[in-house]
Amino acid sequence: MKAPTPRDVRRRTVLATAAWGVPVLALAVAAPAAVASGGPADLTLVESGPIQGADPAVLSFVLTLTGLPALPASSPGDYIGILLDFCLPDGLAVESVSSTSNGWSFEPTTDPYEAGETFVYNSVAFDADSADTLLVQVRQSPDASGLHGTLGADATIATTGYAQDLEWAYSFGTPSGSALPNCARADPAPA
Repeated sequence: MKAPTPRDVRRRTVLATAAWGVPVLALAVAAPAAVASGGPADLTLVESGPIQGADPAVLSFVLTLTGLPALPASSPGDYIGILLDFCLPDGLAVESVSSTSNGWSFEPTTDPYEAGETFVYNSVAFDADSADTLLVQVRQSPDASGLHGTLGADATIATTGYAQDLEWAYSFGTPSGSALPNCARADPAPA
């Protein structure tokens, strides 16, 4: 049997483990996060954008983090700091990740435009009460056009038990076809 790759680790599996097993808090675009038990009172994660640059096939999705607790660095498959689990529909791929601290990495997929998840994580430690602005650049496949919908991500801070849903409304050029749903949103409660 083939050992699972990081891409095989699905959102439900990550959130089901003890370090991640907390309810996910939903929020509206650009609204400050509510704070889960165990996190500092002034912790906020705020989405803004997306930003359109010179290349119409690329959008930058912005996340501002403030009031972070002291956090160790994370590494692929060992997410002990901050994990952003981007759920991408077919035709989109994370192209790069940058920040004011230059301390973020991501796991590119082998087939970048196939639907799936991309794990973005802090590769450096954060001091208590630190802040950062993260830009995640997402590229539309050359074979696709007019992709639009709601890009979703789960933000999880493992050492505090903090979790939050993030979402950005987006459009690559002129919208065409059906709007794509936020596939990272928390699973609905079983009926």
